[in-house]
Amino acid sequence: MRYITFIDTETTGLRPWDGDEMIQFAAVTCSLPYLEYLDDLEVKIQFRDKNQEGLRFSSYARETWAQEAIPRLNACRKIADYLDNYRDMPVVSAKTNKEYFVARVAGHNVSFDMRFIKDAFRSESVFLPAAYTALDTLQLAAWWQIIMQKDLGNLKLETLAKHFELGSQTHDAYDDVVMTIEVAQRMLREITNETGSGQALCFDGLPGSVREEQDSGLPELREPRVDPDRQDSQPQGDSDDDIPF
Repeated sequence: MRYITFIDTETTGLRPWDGDEMIQFAAVTCSLPYLEYLDDLEVKIQFRDKNQEGLRFSSYARETWAQEAIPRLNACRKIADYLDNYRDMPVVSAKTNKEYFVARVAGHNVSFDMRFIKDAFRSESVFLPAAYTALDTLQLAAWWQIIMQKDLGNLKLETLAKHFELGSQTHDAYDDVVMTIEVAQRMLREITNETGSGQALCFDGLPGSVREEQDSGLPELREPRVDPDRQDSQPQGDSDDDIPF
């Protein structure tokens, strides 16, 4: 595999099965093995007005969403078009036993995000070209804490970011993706130095220093590269039982 795409979402609540919705999606794709920046995407998504309970925990701003948010179907297609560019992970369909390719994704407590992403794609009947089993930096943090003999009390992203002096979590999906990558980089560097296992992974390819960009806004987002051969009529995603190599 050549790519890994870090993702994050902001939502109206915790339970997609009770009607809570994804309101923002962000992704940053890096090349392997050194996590060099390649591409990014940020999408704000329209949602039903009744879903307001969880908004106080996000960066939601009514005027911003009124101007920038797009319908959920359009958002799913835009996300799928973006991920299509990085489908280099082979999986085997549990239904057909045939091999196909998906994008490898990662995030912090990423199972939460994947629940909302999968719910949105299923509701809109759009194929999600991503591995249903995502890599979780929360697990990396658990190993880091054991190896480095740390005890932070909890392994929330904000707790880890404060430990590494990366600032406070904004609960904006794009900010949180960048923070996740920075936290992962620092944990990997410390583990590498502690175990003497060679060169640490790095994320030096991000456009501009993230710390420098905090006061001046996020790096300008580029339009995602769209695969002209992609069709929305392609077979729908397989079950969570699809087997990665």
